[in-house]
Amino acid sequence: MRILLGADFHLGATMGWLGGQSTARREDLNRAFSRFVDFAVRPDQKIDLVLLLGDIFDSHAPAEPLVELVQRELTRLAMADLPVAAIPGTHDGYGYADSVWRSGRFPSSLTLITSPGVSRTTIQAAGRPVHLYGLAFDPARTPADPLLPMQADESAGPGLHIGMVHGSLPASPEWEFRRRDLAIPTAELAGSGLHLLALGHYHNFLEKWFGDTLVTYPGTLEGLKYGESGERSFVTVELSEEGTALERTPFPGRRIIDETFDLDRAGPPEIGLERRLEELAGLDRIVRLTLTGHAPAGFDAAVIRSRCANRFFHLDIEDESLTVDERMAGRLAGEQTVRGLFVRKMQERLARGAESDRPLVMAALRAGLAEFGAGEVRDED
Repeated sequence: MRILLGADFHLGATMGWLGGQSTARREDLNRAFSRFVDFAVRPDQKIDLVLLLGDIFDSHAPAEPLVELVQRELTRLAMADLPVAAIPGTHDGYGYADSVWRSGRFPSSLTLITSPGVSRTTIQAAGRPVHLYGLAFDPARTPADPLLPMQADESAGPGLHIGMVHGSLPASPEWEFRRRDLAIPTAELAGSGLHLLALGHYHNFLEKWFGDTLVTYPGTLEGLKYGESGERSFVTVELSEEGTALERTPFPGRRIIDETFDLDRAGPPEIGLERRLEELAGLDRIVRLTLTGHAPAGFDAAVIRSRCANRFFHLDIEDESLTVDERMAGRLAGEQTVRGLFVRKMQERLARGAESDRPLVMAALRAGLAEFGAGEVRDED
């Protein structure tokens, strides 16, 4: 059986941090959901079951056009005779009285898990029973330890056993767990009897094995913020007599890149920075460069950003470098101090060294001047 996993589409997210590109980025999110369905119905993919793992919407009460979009796409899956099961997430939670998942507006073919604690729901896919174990978090009704135990029900009879949780593994990024994050106890997973535990909530792809149980986050198809970097992909899981196999198919979306750029290793800082921006450029790129190291007086990252921004979908440059006035070196060289000695040594290396060494020596000079108090931190206000 071949299963397609989807999670955390966050339809309707404001994306305000992208400024004038926020509307276009929201359209990217909508298009990602439609592309997900396109992938599901492709004959060559031979998908037997689709699992939606929470936060399809960014709000429990999304705008009408978004509801219509999901209605339309779920109907496409129904017309393709593809069974679909879903759980609500934290953003589009079922616990709200006006939750979109309580509206009854989605195709009857959708299996929506709404129990506040883990329950078993059995469906048919590819002519086989599939036993789903999941819950919809409700702060008023979900028990204190809702995921204990997360185990296959031996009385369910033959079939596949799959867990569906919008929650958090200890291996997820370090955040302060809230109750609704549903921290997943991993000690029992190796003996759970589950063939697959499919997860939403963490936005980057993750694959882990606990005994014979595959645990995976498919991640977002279009990243929502910096940190959701790297390749995005459609994630399918093949369950067969031979075992369990996971496959990733690259998703053709925009790429988020988040890097630190050390001006001390860039040669002339402005030239080095522009060279790196040229390497990263692309209208499908959302890029943040955080500058560190030491910059000469007059260096202005905002000017460079303005000059290069039209080569990107969105570009941020965060300047955390120190500004150093290299012109002070001439005045300091005459000092009979350790600082003066350092400056004279650097001047000698500049005068006698190879031209190829000059950028490194200049970076060392700027760093030394800053350490000796000849520079100042740029005032960002």
